[in-house]
Order: sequence, then structure tokens, then C-alpha cells
Amino acid sequence: MNSKPPPPRIAPSILSADFACIESEIRRMEDAGADLIHLDVMDGHFVPNITFGPKFVADIRRITKLPLDVHLMIAKPERYINRFIDAGADFITVHYEALVSGQWPVDSGYLFPVGVAVLGDPPEQRRHGQWSVAGGQLFEDGKNKSRTPSPEPRIPNPESRTPNPEALIETLAAIKKAGAKCGVAISPDTPVSALAGILRVCDLALLMSVYPGFGGQKFIEKSIERLAELTAIAKSENPPILIEIDGGITVENAPTIIDAGAEILVAGNTVFSAPDAKAVIRGLRGL
Repeated sequence: MNSKPPPPRIAPSILSADFACIESEIRRMEDAGADLIHLDVMDGHFVPNITFGPKFVADIRRITKLPLDVHLMIAKPERYINRFIDAGADFITVHYEALVSGQWPVDSGYLFPVGVAVLGDPPEQRRHGQWSVAGGQLFEDGKNKSRTPSPEPRIPNPESRTPNPEALIETLAAIKKAGAKCGVAISPDTPVSALAGILRVCDLALLMSVYPGFGGQKFIEKSIERLAELTAIAKSENPPILIEIDGGITVENAPTIIDAGAEILVAGNTVFSAPDAKAVIRGLRGL
């Protein structure tokens, strides 16, 4: 007879907080029984949104003693891990899709299906061409000229970037060496099997159950099957690893998610918009 899984840890996602009163928002989550604070760092490059950087993490560190779960949704995360660890991150999670061989196009939306990616952007903000920075000036293809507006958003060709598991493992090892716990995240269109052989070095595995970049999205139902698969692979390779899920988590779908193996639930709007966050966190735990 299978025993009931233990209650999961709850990680409120600070992106859904009111930044105008961030300290009181964090105190409210502490009083409600949160176990961690989840911080989504986005660069407008790996995903089509921009949030905050190391200074904000350092400011949050001064407010709370709860573990800070920093999720880097950024290109070239290996360049920034030490800055986030110095800022006070306890966990740093990087994306499997972010450690790549090949060129990073600047256009946003690479993780989003056609029809979802930045369709609201005006034409004058959609550009073709590669940007680079040299001597404080912006260049295209090495020449000082402006880019040409594109009438439609361009979804970068994923074939131009090949996942680099060796670089990922090196980055995870660097996170550990610097004193933080390391995690790997995968987006909805990445096969769970891609993480085989990588999970053995991780403290945490994060399954995205929405497309990364924006809060408030609906839970992708196929994530339950993917979560069960991730749990099976991860626990066979590395039994102590923590299984985390992020995106569209509610009191209603939490029991199924927990049964599929989730040990940390990231919740944004579900908890921050609730008049009684404590009751919602208890509900997410199944209590």
C-alpha cells in the first residue's frame, strides 16, 4: 500500500507581489507559512520579459531569512551565478535550454510557440539582425547601422542553438563550488529524457508547467505526465534531489501534482492575490 506523500514545500513567486510594498508582502508570506521565496530572473532575451537582477535579490535577502530560490531565465547564466550567490541566493536554477552551443539571437520568444511570442509588440520594435556591444556602442554585424523593422515577430531557429550538457554540468558544479544549491529547469517543449545523466549532480529539478516569461498562465495539463517521468528519472539517479514545479499551480490541481512527485510548489498569483494567503498555502499542502 502506497503511503501518502508528505506535504510539499511552498515557494511564493515574488514576481506576483506588489513591489511598492515588497517588505510587507514578504512578511505576509512568512506569516502564511511559506517555506522559500521564489525569484524569477528574466533578461528579455532568453524569455520575452525583464524582471530584476542581483541587487533586488540582495534587497530581499536583507528582508527575510527564508531560503531564496533564484530561477535564472536568462541567456548565458554561467556569467552571472557568482553575482546572485553573493546577493544571497540559496538555490540557483538554470535552464537546460540556456546552456547552448551556437549563437543567441536577440529576438525574444524562443521558448514560445508561434502565435504566443510577443505578438503585442509594435512593428517598429521588431527587428532583424544581430546586436553586439563594443566600446559602449551598438553594432549590427560589426557595422554601425540601424536594424530594419520586421513586420512580424520572428521565432528564432532552435537549430541555431544546440544544448550543451557538458557546459550545463560545469555550470551546476560551479554553483555548488560557490556555496549554493544547484538546480536545472526544463521548459514545456523539452523532453524530460534530455536531463538523464544531468540530474545526478543537481540538488533540485524544476519542471515548468507553463511557458516561461510571464505569470498568470494556465497549467499545461501534459505537465502531470512529464512530472511523473521527471520524478522517476531524477529519483533513480539521485534520490535526495528535490522535485519542483512552477506555473499555474492552484489549490484545485495541487493534489494531482503532489501525487505525481512534486516536493516544492511555486505559486504566484494563487497566493499573493489571496485575501487569506495562509489558508491558500494550507490548501496547497493538502491540509
